[in-house]
Amino acid sequence: MNEGCTLQGGCRLMTSGMRMTLLMLASDIFALVCAIGAAVVVRYLFDGQFHISFYLRCAPVVVFFLAAYAMRGLYPGVLMAPHEELKGLTLGTTLIFFFLITTTFFFKASEEFSRLVMLGGWLGSVILVPFCRIAVRRRFSRRPWWGIPAVIWGAGADADTLAGRFSKDRRQGISVLGTVQPDDAGDDRLQPLREYAAMRPQPMLVCTPESRDLFFSDEVLRIEELFERTLVMPPKAFDALNVQVRDVGGVLFFQMQTKLLDPVRQRLKRTLDLTVIMLALPVLLPVMAVLAAAVRLEGGGPVFYSQPRIGRWGRHFRIIKFRTMVCNADTVLQQHLAQHPELAEEWAENQKLRCDPRITAIGGFLRRTSLDELPQLLNVLRGEMSLVGPRPIVDAEVPRYGEAFELYKRTLPGISGLWQISGRNDTTYEERVMLDTYYSRNWSVWMDLHVLSRTLWVVIKRSGAY
Repeated sequence: MNEGCTLQGGCRLMTSGMRMTLLMLASDIFALVCAIGAAVVVRYLFDGQFHISFYLRCAPVVVFFLAAYAMRGLYPGVLMAPHEELKGLTLGTTLIFFFLITTTFFFKASEEFSRLVMLGGWLGSVILVPFCRIAVRRRFSRRPWWGIPAVIWGAGADADTLAGRFSKDRRQGISVLGTVQPDDAGDDRLQPLREYAAMRPQPMLVCTPESRDLFFSDEVLRIEELFERTLVMPPKAFDALNVQVRDVGGVLFFQMQTKLLDPVRQRLKRTLDLTVIMLALPVLLPVMAVLAAAVRLEGGGPVFYSQPRIGRWGRHFRIIKFRTMVCNADTVLQQHLAQHPELAEEWAENQKLRCDPRITAIGGFLRRTSLDELPQLLNVLRGEMSLVGPRPIVDAEVPRYGEAFELYKRTLPGISGLWQISGRNDTTYEERVMLDTYYSRNWSVWMDLHVLSRTLWVVIKRSGAY
């Protein structure tokens, strides 16, 4: 059982949640000290008119940052979507820096502080604090004590899927103690739950759709006494929906909204796309020039390759990429499938081959790093795509989207997206469709920023790409 460990010199238990909280606190303190300290040192080296000791005496203000994070529920940060954590950290950091600047102004001490230190400290903290949290989760999530204990009440595919997801990605911070099937509970169906609840610390209870009647029965008060928190998995009809509870005259309603269909949010997303591209172009243009020369030098042929894809409103556009295949790619593919008929099923399933004979040497590198998609920035500037969005599909894929295709047609496809940062070609097609649908219905600026930051890591790691 992942309930904790004995502290030296006593019999108290340090629970998993406590250890995770302490790690996150240590990570945040380290990131803040490094970010603000680096800003101070850099400014001092460039003719800073202050004593570094002055900023050392201000070190206790780090406590204000930790308090702001705690108020947003970021310790230990379990049961929080990554983009929501990014939002909480960014807003908390910004709030405290604004508070510090305002305080120094009112107390007429602003001349003692460097504005560049404040700006550099804020920017460094916004970047480094989330990065260090990611590093902590990658470093410790495989430890046996990592994760808030949880019990799954349910049976069938939903229970197996939940247990598999929590076990596969321990960074979510949930450790499954066991699964209880409703049919096995007998007359007193709460008895198996009582046995788990008797453990210390109290675990969470996660109910699947097959068992949600337990939560909505007259036994709900006894359940609340047994478990620290209870989560109910929604039925399939609510999957990927942005659902909020509204009280209208004492009557509770579910309010559902697909955020990317809101014209205001669409304009905000477009503004974010153009801003990021303008900031990144000075770095990306030289890289694209070098890659274009490399593609051209390897066997001649065109540098770019375009292919029709389905865009917003179902209109077709030509997606632009660096050419990664030989010029007679279709002929080579047919010959290869004829020689290796066992690969026909793999091609029919994903329209991809893990060992594709058509890909050139430089093309293999471009695909593994996803750098072949850089020319799609032109598609974004044209308004045909977005930096983040559903994966652009071809006509042959429309039947596999089913009813989700109607939502797909009303949003711009993206260069990157939740699919790309969730395993890319290692995910099933059904998971791709679900991720695209979830993104469209739950979009936010913070989700885009999260996806873009994770995309950089996926490109470096080169996982799931071929």
